[in-house]
Amino acid sequence: MKLEDYEKLPDSMPVAEVLEHCKKLLDSDEAQSEVLSKLDILADRQWHTYQLPNPMLQAKLRAWLMKHWVSEDQDYLEAVLGLAYCFGLDKEIYELALVEYHGDHVAEFRKNLEMSAGDNIEPWWSMTERNA
Repeated sequence: MKLEDYEKLPDSMPVAEVLEHCKKLLDSDEAQSEVLSKLDILADRQWHTYQLPNPMLQAKLRAWLMKHWVSEDQDYLEAVLGLAYCFGLDKEIYELALVEYHGDHVAEFRKNLEMSAGDNIEPWWSMTERNA
């Protein structure tokens, strides 16, 4: 699928559909920048499911991010932080990116980490009763 096709996907999609799009994309041989652009769109769709993704997808996404890691690229690190947030990835990868990230959204990313209990980032922490 082309980037424009991803942009046309509805904001609200079933979890299974987001999973299938992500699996196909992560298994593709597309350029890193193209995959990240498409994952960014799918991350928004994932967030709007209000459900954590399948643990297999979380592991597959984490593995892809680690394989393509570029710690000196602020855009890449920002993408990792956004994806880790929307897909509820583990705090370890989030912290790894946050240590190297010095962009405009550092305070927001730190707050996401601070407000997430447990071992994973909580994508909907701001919507919980204690934060409303």
